[in-house]
Amino acid sequence: MRMILYFFATALLFSTISACQKPDILQQDKPEAVETTRTMNDLIVGENFDWKTTKDVYVTLKLSNTATVYLNSIKGETFQKAFVRGDSEYLSKITIPAYMHKIEIIHSGTKTEVPIIGNKVQLSI
Repeated sequence: MRMILYFFATALLFSTISACQKPDILQQDKPEAVETTRTMNDLIVGENFDWKTTKDVYVTLKLSNTATVYLNSIKGETFQKAFVRGDSEYLSKITIPAYMHKIEIIHSGTKTEVPIIGNKVQLSI
């Protein structure tokens, strides 16, 4: 009985060890490396390409009530916080990422998304 048990234990051990070996597929399909090292001098850029990643936006706000105003990105990042008096005009210039096409203005607990037209943002409430 012990011989049969020893035989099955040995067979199980060998089958487990041999099943854990995997062929190295990555070594067989490995393509030859092609050298493509480039420098900034090799880069071809059009003459009208704009390298700027930011833009200046001029903000004009007209509020009927005095309030603290937050100029935010749509994701909630604050660009500027200001105290604006009611019945007066607030003018400011902010620098934002060039890819943005609208900003969020929070005043008196109200959120308003305002588009950037040209390089201007205008809001009258």
